[in-house]
Amino acid sequence: MSNIAGAVIALVMIVTGHRPKRFCGSVYFELGKSYFGGFSYGIFFFKDKSRNPRLFYHEYGHSIQNCVFGPFMLLLVNLPSTIRYWYRRNADRRGKQLKREYDDIWFEGQATRLGRAAYEMYYKKPAQ
Repeated sequence: MSNIAGAVIALVMIVTGHRPKRFCGSVYFELGKSYFGGFSYGIFFFKDKSRNPRLFYHEYGHSIQNCVFGPFMLLLVNLPSTIRYWYRRNADRRGKQLKREYDDIWFEGQATRLGRAAYEMYYKKPAQ
């Protein structure tokens, strides 16, 4: 299901003039001018235009999680991640000091670790 949603979003991106790019085994698109991070649907991920390598690893890691969790991805990762993102963003805008790092919760940390490890295996060089 996630791959279908990702493919539909990818098609919309192509129709609106965005060019697909490759990272390891995924297809990604860059959009927007402001920092918002990114989001993943199956083998597709969509990210801001920052060049932060951690964001590439992280979003690709969510693609790997999708392969592992399959139909449970939505409940185990996608919804909690989305809720957590918006909570953190609103807290930051209100000037509230966040006590935890982004990767401190298991599904976010796992995504970054999986993506980093996959990058090192795919490109045969250490991740930044």
